[in-house]
Amino acid sequence: MTGLSRGFNFTPTLKSTNEEGFGNSTEGEQMSPVLVHIFTTLYLFVEIIGIAGNLAILVAFFRVRKLRTKINFFLISLAFSDLTFLIAFLPLQLEWHLKKIFIHSLLVCEMMCTVYYFIISCSCLNLMAVSGYRYLTICYPFLSKRIVKNQVLYVVALIWAYSAITAMLPVLGWRSQPSSVDYQFCDFTFDRGFIFFTIGVNWFLPALAVFVFYGLIFRITRIQAKKIAKNQITLEKSERKRRNYLLKGAISLSKIVAVYLVCWLPFIIKCFLSQLDNYELIPFVYHYLIMFLTYSNSAINPFLYAGLCEDFNSAFRKIYRQFLSSMRSIGNSSGDYLRTPLNVLHQRSISSNQNNNIQLSTQVGRKTFGSRSSLYQQAATMLSSTA
Repeated sequence: MTGLSRGFNFTPTLKSTNEEGFGNSTEGEQMSPVLVHIFTTLYLFVEIIGIAGNLAILVAFFRVRKLRTKINFFLISLAFSDLTFLIAFLPLQLEWHLKKIFIHSLLVCEMMCTVYYFIISCSCLNLMAVSGYRYLTICYPFLSKRIVKNQVLYVVALIWAYSAITAMLPVLGWRSQPSSVDYQFCDFTFDRGFIFFTIGVNWFLPALAVFVFYGLIFRITRIQAKKIAKNQITLEKSERKRRNYLLKGAISLSKIVAVYLVCWLPFIIKCFLSQLDNYELIPFVYHYLIMFLTYSNSAINPFLYAGLCEDFNSAFRKIYRQFLSSMRSIGNSSGDYLRTPLNVLHQRSISSNQNNNIQLSTQVGRKTFGSRSSLYQQAATMLSSTA
């Protein structure tokens, strides 16, 4: 069986090739121009906000040393994957949404569809890794202290390599026929087993592991809180403060995971149901709404980091103050640069006026002296004639 995608809405369907994308609608159905403009605006908004937000996360991470913790490497990996999606996939999806034709080569068609399945795997695996590490820091603190940053980087690299390889399986041959760009449509094909593998192994199992990790975290935390209340165990003030900090971080991360599940779960359910033989197509509007939810997750994540993680929030405030300070210094230096030639011109005008005044005074003095000399000569002539 083959999943075909028409017009680059490549989400898979097992129906006939006359259908538009995975569970969209029949090819004859069209959205109203108003809805087209609405979804175009939403896609563009996600594109701009998502790129700006994820770039801000990366800048904060690399500029503020305090943020380079082991757990934040997983969040930065998630930000990189979101940025990859926003740069490599969404612009061309937006282009097709506007033009309704695919004007690129088969290589671009397969690359973009591969990126989408890469994001499905990479995002969920990163969240599973960060949840697992948070579980270790709270429930097994001595074991988590043995983990070094290089080991975290190895895990991140493994996640990216695994996600990339599994996303390329259709291109490497897990499909019944090659993909093609026909009639200005990107027809990305794959086997039904690939969809079940991606949904089950790369999304459902990591999501289930996340639920298990957070269930264990809150269960153990609750048990310890009861024991502390009954004075069965005692903790030093520093250790209690550390545990409260870790628990607060776990709650923040659980909210990030919850938003991710809300954004992606409708797509995953639709993707699974589309493989059933009795699956009925859904209207265009619902399809685009579900796809918009998956796209919006890449734009929401940076705001979750800033709003829920105090370290990122403090880093953003620090960078913002540095930005304002640099802008003021640039403004002051620009003002000094502009004032310098003006001062020179002003000084030149003053010196020029002074020179003119001196010359004028000299000329007036000469005229006065000449007039006085002529008067003396006239008086002397009159006296000599009288004598």
